[in-house]
Amino acid sequence: MFKIDLFYEFSREQRRDLPLSNALTDILSAIESKGSIAGAARELGISYRHLWGQIKEWEEKIGHPLVQGARGRDTQLTALAKKLLWAERQIVARNAMELLKVRTDIEQVFAQAMAPNAQILTLSGCPDESLLLLKDRTASHDLLLDITFNSSRQGLEDLVAGRSLIAGFNAPANAGAQSAAVAAFADLCDCSQIALFHYCSRTQGLGVARGNPLKISSLIDVARKKARYINREKGTGTRVLLEDLITQSGLSASMISGYDNIEASHQAVAQAILQGTADVGLCIESIAKKAGIEFIPLVMETYYLAVLKKNLPIPGLNKLLSLLQDESWHRQCESLAGYSAVLAGTQIEPSDAPWMNGR
Repeated sequence: MFKIDLFYEFSREQRRDLPLSNALTDILSAIESKGSIAGAARELGISYRHLWGQIKEWEEKIGHPLVQGARGRDTQLTALAKKLLWAERQIVARNAMELLKVRTDIEQVFAQAMAPNAQILTLSGCPDESLLLLKDRTASHDLLLDITFNSSRQGLEDLVAGRSLIAGFNAPANAGAQSAAVAAFADLCDCSQIALFHYCSRTQGLGVARGNPLKISSLIDVARKKARYINREKGTGTRVLLEDLITQSGLSASMISGYDNIEASHQAVAQAILQGTADVGLCIESIAKKAGIEFIPLVMETYYLAVLKKNLPIPGLNKLLSLLQDESWHRQCESLAGYSAVLAGTQIEPSDAPWMNGR
């Protein structure tokens, strides 16, 4: 069994979208994408001869062939190479937000060393890729976001318990008084204690395989066609949304094939669909498009930031809210498919949030 070592590099600009990379899987991915050694070499920016030598070195190290077909053209990955590539993609997708946070945490440590007077704000809650963009932006203003990704409910629990200064959670924009969001969050949201702010809106919907082979357009189709569904963990905003959609569609959880099959993130759901281990799952539009799967929009949901009112005078919080209202941040956030940040940083009245108790 091979052992894995992880290491990181310093650079002035982010050179990779993926939070984790490996020389072998970079090679295999390029060959899969281009269909030839020559095309893969061009994509990787190295010579044909050098790439061929690397392939031979890896085959010797692993003890199995990785490519097949003519040396110059129409090169195919072997079954083992496909399995290695699939396995790494699954691991990266399943842990994408955690890996990205490790990367940004390391960057933050060095940023803090270079700017010892920077303020640190802790945020706990639902994973969202735009928060990592925000973390980069705030760092340039001597404001460091210390983010813990878990679930929407866990974020609120951390806020109430004083383990975090800010909670981040998502819920359907039109959630009613009887919605699953109320059941999930109301016991933690006392409007006399908590101030609520807009962060962004995101398009959430069903991710399906390319070409939508099962012709799915709604959750009713998922149940009727017995499509293999991939779910999210309890306490996540996406799981809350599913419960509301089940009720609104006149369905029950038992009618959703795969209801008990759980993945940890939108990325992992999209990757499972891409690899064919699931037919359908709820995810946000930006993740579906990055994964290369089809996306069927269902709802606009709001990602909220919650803060204890007693902490509002903290200077760093006011600075963060001001940065969120900047139009340049709106444009950056909206570069992600399905995102809107036009209301970012504005406070929400308790009457507009049905899960705020004590209204």
